[in-house]
Amino acid sequence: MTHSPLARIVTLLLTLTTGFAIDARAGESAASLPRIRAADRELRALIDDALATSATVRALAERITASDVVVYIACETDPNVRGPGRLNFMSTAGGFRYVLVRIRPRRRAAAIAILAHELQHAAEIAETPAIVDEASLGREYARIGYRSHASPGGLSFDTKAAVETGRRVEDELRTLLRDGS
Repeated sequence: MTHSPLARIVTLLLTLTTGFAIDARAGESAASLPRIRAADRELRALIDDALATSATVRALAERITASDVVVYIACETDPNVRGPGRLNFMSTAGGFRYVLVRIRPRRRAAAIAILAHELQHAAEIAETPAIVDEASLGREYARIGYRSHASPGGLSFDTKAAVETGRRVEDELRTLLRDGS
């Protein structure tokens, strides 16, 4: 989780595009709109693969879907960011809270584990209604988590639950490969 000036620009873009998407889909119920969205087909395929192969990812998706949090997944493009994944709080609009998860492309199993780690953070946000902006996100993670590494433009936090989630998903995938399922 990091804070940066780029996040403000992305927030504006997501807010605008979300508004257009909501207008275009006004006839659909809120329940029919996906809560975990991908920036491209490759990431959508990764999400689908994660859902198909990991009970932990499916449980996280259910927690997020039952909440007011919408998660956008995109590839990390900032070469100055050292971590394999990060989450930024983007906006609160129309009764929803929007977060952006960025992950670095990696081999399939590692990418799914990173995705699970970041989805755990999104679930933590979903279960904390007081998180409504970057400032409240930073306060909550300073309380429930710990400082990890510094990122350009801000601090990074992590939680024990997210680290454990990533490891659990790695174990699930290893077992799946070993058993040949």
